[in-house]
Amino acid sequence: MMKLQQEHRSREAGFTLAEILVAMSVLLVGMAGIIGLFTTGLSLERRSSLAIDTAIALRDVEPLVRDHMLARLREGADLEELAIPRSPLPGWEGLDYVAEVKALPGVETHEGYLLKITVVPRGVREDRGFTWGFLPLQLRRPFEDRVHQARQETLEKKN
Repeated sequence: MMKLQQEHRSREAGFTLAEILVAMSVLLVGMAGIIGLFTTGLSLERRSSLAIDTAIALRDVEPLVRDHMLARLREGADLEELAIPRSPLPGWEGLDYVAEVKALPGVETHEGYLLKITVVPRGVREDRGFTWGFLPLQLRRPFEDRVHQARQETLEKKN
């Protein structure tokens, strides 16, 4: 009787192949979900890191755009010619910038502009870059007079 009981137990001990397959498939589904969470987390971390870098880079871009714009105004450029096409951002490897310029609403003279600066990581489309809104650039009247005077002097030198 004892031998029959031991034989009966040994047949019931362990797992069947079907149970192992079910357990493995549940484990694989769970692992796939965890891997998906890791990749999503890494992607979000990279995007937030780029957002922080571009926010810091914006501090460096704004004076570049202002200087470019004022130099172009001295040359007599029109509003459409003030925009900056995609260009590498000096001092920031892997980042480019694009600048759009619009006239300040309600101002007919060249007293102010709105700058839309977009910082774009290399290898990324411009519409996927980081835009920090329109920055107002107000030209004060005495400076505007100096710009017009410089423009006049340039025209006189050409003649």
